[in-house]
Amino acid sequence: MTRTGIREVDAIALCSQMHGLALLDERMEPITPLYTYLDIRAYRWAELLESEYGPELYRETGCPPLFIYPLAKFLWLKERGLLSEARYIATSAKDYVIYGLTGRFVAEPSTASGS
Repeated sequence: MTRTGIREVDAIALCSQMHGLALLDERMEPITPLYTYLDIRAYRWAELLESEYGPELYRETGCPPLFIYPLAKFLWLKERGLLSEARYIATSAKDYVIYGLTGRFVAEPSTASGS
């Protein structure tokens, strides 16, 4: 125990739904909401990816061309004019929490595998 009576933290475990996507600015502040894996607005882009790159995309990435993955969401954001020439950090909810706790931006392996 510390002098304040609070025990030191040895570890923190985080669990979240994978494949959410939010964009952060250069100050690491969110500039979009978190688009969760349940957000189906990118479905047309997923269908396009399926028709043009289906098996090849899956073979190369291990991720089928579905709207839940960030790639379709990026294309949807671009179509809506929400991506510009500015530089962004793309993050998931879990990785943003890790950044808030540690001050380091890292992608946790299971989340990164879907990106």
